[in-house]
Amino acid sequence: MQTLWQVGLLIVIWWLADRAVNAVHLPLSGGVVGLFVLVALLLSGKMRPASVERGANWLLANMLLFFIPLVVSVVQFTQLLKDQGLSLLLDIGLGFICVLLA
Repeated sequence: MQTLWQVGLLIVIWWLADRAVNAVHLPLSGGVVGLFVLVALLLSGKMRPASVERGANWLLANMLLFFIPLVVSVVQFTQLLKDQGLSLLLDIGLGFICVLLA
């Protein structure tokens, strides 16, 4: 039950950040702003790491499930992959490395 509560808390933080981004038309995603908000709350001591640790670990452990629909939809774009596959692969690889380094 605690894991469910923590996942819900993380979703609420993301949702509020997403609404704020849409309200002020920032050129950032709600997820990025939500991450900054969460880091600020953790660094300021207003939120303890233990209050989101189990939920974050559950989300990370099941992250692959969130990408399955994306991978399945790629099958619909075979012509795009034939035409621009190398460019897409480089872009995705560069994005992956940036996220990994961050």
